Amino acid sequence: MRKTSHLTDRSGHKPQHFTLFAFVCAPVFFIHTKTPVKIGVGSMVRVRQGAKSYTGQNFAAFVYRHTYRVDELKGDRAVLDLKGICTAFKVSDLTAADTGS
Repeated sequence: MRKTSHLTDRSGHKPQHFTLFAFVCAPVFFIHTKTPVKIGVGSMVRVRQGAKSYTGQNFAAFVYRHTYRVDELKGDRAVLDLKGICTAFKVSDLTAADTGS
C-alpha cells in the first residue's frame, strides 16, 4: 500500500511532501506434525550429543554419530547394543533414529 500526503511544518511554511510505505504480511505458521516416538526394547536410537552414560562416564565422539538398538529397558535406564558398546544410558539422553519411513 502506498499513501502520499502533504504536511506543513509548525511555523506554517512550505508544505513538506512524504511517502508512507506500509507492508501487509500474512502470518506464517509452521506446524510440526511428527508425533513423538516411544523408545522401547528393539528401538533404534541415537545418543544425544554430550550425553554421559547412566553412571556418568564420557564417550568418544563416534558414539554420538552412530545408531544403536535398545536391548534392555528398565525404568529410565536403557542398555544399548549388548554385542557392541553395551552401555547403559538415561532414556532422556536418547532420540529415536530416523528410519527413513
